[in-house]
Amino acid sequence: MAEPLLEVKNLQVTYGSGRKAYSAVQNASFTIYKGETFGLVGESGSGKTTIGRAILRILPTTGGEILYKGQRINGKISRALDKQLTREIQMIFQDPQSSLNERAKVSYIVGEGLEEKVRQALLDVGLLPEFASRFPHEFSGGQRQRIGIARALIVEPEFIVADEPISALDMSIRAQVLNLLR
Repeated sequence: MAEPLLEVKNLQVTYGSGRKAYSAVQNASFTIYKGETFGLVGESGSGKTTIGRAILRILPTTGGEILYKGQRINGKISRALDKQLTREIQMIFQDPQSSLNERAKVSYIVGEGLEEKVRQALLDVGLLPEFASRFPHEFSGGQRQRIGIARALIVEPEFIVADEPISALDMSIRAQVLNLLR
């Protein structure tokens, strides 16, 4: 039997506090096994992105547990575990505009000091290597999405949270990117 890579148990995420508290996620539970592709489906505003951000520790949780390789990763964790998670878990954001540093060139965003890997990562997502010296605002939404995908893939993470990773892509590039994510 395959081993669980990520377990989410009775997850709760609340925005604000007191009277202004809004419960964005209540009692979400699921298990993702090593080698498995898992889809989280729900209507707009149902908390899918919030769950992804909680897994990446971008948002704090107010209840439940998130276990990665059997180890609790929500709440306070050691600096060493935090560093490990940064290497092993990556996210492809739905809105690449808000997740890309507008003052950094693409080569820095995708991987400083890894020129050959950057070149190959850009080719893998259908971008030209010479794009590495440009800034994100010089690209279309679909191209910025591909930059975000290259950034997530270049470190060869064990786990990727993909928040609608192909929604901004042309039909011609979608299959290529989906194959890369496999």
